[in-house]
Amino acid sequence: MVIKRIVSKYLQSNMYLLMDNDRAIMIDPCISEDTYQYIRQYNIKLDYIYLTHEHYDHISGVNWWKERTGVELFCSRKCAQNIADSKKNMSHYFDIFCFLQTWQAVEEEAHTSDYVCTAERTFEDQFLFKELPGHSAGSSALVIDGKLLFAGDSLFRDYETGLRLPGGSEKLWNEVSKPWLWQLPQDMMVYPGHFEEFRLSEYKLWGDNRKDL
Repeated sequence: MVIKRIVSKYLQSNMYLLMDNDRAIMIDPCISEDTYQYIRQYNIKLDYIYLTHEHYDHISGVNWWKERTGVELFCSRKCAQNIADSKKNMSHYFDIFCFLQTWQAVEEEAHTSDYVCTAERTFEDQFLFKELPGHSAGSSALVIDGKLLFAGDSLFRDYETGLRLPGGSEKLWNEVSKPWLWQLPQDMMVYPGHFEEFRLSEYKLWGDNRKDL
């Protein structure tokens, strides 16, 4: 499998294209003409789009890709509810959000303040997909082959998980998501929603005492 990372202009969020021969899935899409031409050039079939969570910087390309490929969108049920509301997906407040955040450089780019999109398929916890409430109500992760974790904004190597945005929950993070992440193999590769990938063993912010989990 080949993993291609494309960095969005919105808070430099990561879009991932996972390719196996002539088939692919896309994670957290942004608008990318270069990626679209790449797919066309190599006759790659895009099977579906998966969202790690509902925030605008990770869903900004959904409608653009749907219009060009007819691909279906797949995400957690709670994520699906929130992407259909511009206030819950944060596009309505995106300028304020960019002003307040400090962990990532912001490019001055126009965006759609009333952006919404629709999921054709939804899930609650099942096999490869795990709901990870905490950063947002609709956060989830995708695990592939027990070795690769696409975690969205639920896990960064050098930063604590943001839990204070609307829909965030420190309680659910500590009771549900953090214990699940902790039990994963330490050699697992994490592909986050921002920044570069890392091994789970490189994450240093759990604290020193596992029994607390």
